[in-house]
Amino acid sequence: MGLGRAKKKRKGKNRRILQLVYNVNAQTFKTAIEAACMLARIIDHIESRIKKKQAPGAGPTKPTIESETEGDADN
Repeated sequence: MGLGRAKKKRKGKNRRILQLVYNVNAQTFKTAIEAACMLARIIDHIESRIKKKQAPGAGPTKPTIESETEGDADN
């Protein structure tokens, strides 16, 4: 086997390895996108159930935070 054949064989092997790495990375991204979409659907479902439980016409309730002057009765 000459040097030219060995070089071509090595290039082919490197190309196959790079193609395999690319395919694995592409599948990883596809799986991550699918998982993100699934989480978004779950969150939408939970939010819709919370909205159904609230009284009709009532807006979303927001937590209130006391300021320091309202909370201190000692001053």
